[in-house]
Amino acid sequence: MQMKKIVAATSAIALSLSMTSVAFAATDSGNIQLEVEVLDTLSMDCYDVDGGLGDTMVTLGDSTTGAGNVVAGVPSVGKSRCNVTTNDDQGYYLSIMRSTEDVTWAGANGSGQYATATNVLIHEDPNLDGTWYEIPDTLTAFDEATPSTTNTWTDGTTKGFGFSVVAFPDSSVANNALADNWTTTGDLCVDGTGPATDVAEYAGVPAANEAIAAVPEYSATATTTDVCYKVDVLPTQQSGDYAGQVTFTATSDASAYLL
Repeated sequence: MQMKKIVAATSAIALSLSMTSVAFAATDSGNIQLEVEVLDTLSMDCYDVDGGLGDTMVTLGDSTTGAGNVVAGVPSVGKSRCNVTTNDDQGYYLSIMRSTEDVTWAGANGSGQYATATNVLIHEDPNLDGTWYEIPDTLTAFDEATPSTTNTWTDGTTKGFGFSVVAFPDSSVANNALADNWTTTGDLCVDGTGPATDVAEYAGVPAANEAIAAVPEYSATATTTDVCYKVDVLPTQQSGDYAGQVTFTATSDASAYLL
């Protein structure tokens, strides 16, 4: 019997496993709040309209008697301008009051000081005897809370010293809550020689700050307020040099005057 030899065959398969490592970065995020406050800035220049920037002396005069002169019955006028620049988001308001500063006086008859007095225009006796001669302040002092205190000036009749706001920063009135306190027609700063139809509301200068104009909004450029001064005297008023001061103050944030 023939024997068969069985040879078992085996087959090996080699497996090669290649592994690629993938790395995932861990992340997180956060916010930083940035804040900054832009501070208010405000600057103001007040000057005589005729003299220009830098001239703070307003000489009242008229076309009849000449600059700096006044005779009874012919009012003398002058005009100042205040330019205000501020970056306040609520704008600013402008106030007026009688100055609390004495004014140095000097002349051919001596020298002295115009002491703080009730009236704006005062005069030192040429004899220097200590007597103060004043131009009577016959106009009711302006009060922003009582607009009716303004007075209609009648040339030849009204006597004393008064002021009137003759140009507002915003002519539309919509953004100037104080504009209604001053009603005017015709030329707003006349010297007694203008047409009879020229009318302006005047008031005496108050003893404490009173707002006369307000711009309750931001303006990138300067805004302007013009004030006219007017004076007339009685025939008995003593002659001489009269002087005085008014003080303007611009204050940021006129939100209280929003219409």
